[in-house]
Amino acid sequence: MGKNYPKIIPLSQYVGKTGGLVNADKLLAAIEGEEAGTAVTFPNIYLGIGEENAVKEDPARYFVNGESLSYTLKIDNTSVATGEIKEGKAVFIGLKEGVTTASIEANGTVQKFNITVRKTANGNGWL
Repeated sequence: MGKNYPKIIPLSQYVGKTGGLVNADKLLAAIEGEEAGTAVTFPNIYLGIGEENAVKEDPARYFVNGESLSYTLKIDNTSVATGEIKEGKAVFIGLKEGVTTASIEANGTVQKFNITVRKTANGNGWL
């Protein structure tokens, strides 16, 4: 890494130039309400072939008041992957390499996502 040349930075040159303190109450008031930010949606699923590579996802994390909802899962190409709601979790199993679209519905709200299956994948998106 070469030679190391430590330097002392005089903090006095930054006084009054860093923005000051943050008023947390004003910050939260500015971002409250449904119109602020972006709603979280059900993620794309990446998995390998076989039950040993099954991926579980908690749909309650992606719907308002999700803990109290019932879910319906639809996979468009069931020759690529299957899925079911089991004990409150969406469980996906890859059957063959490919990509399919899918959707999950709760309380009249439908969220669409993709399922990608490869020979080897570990569920985190790295195929």
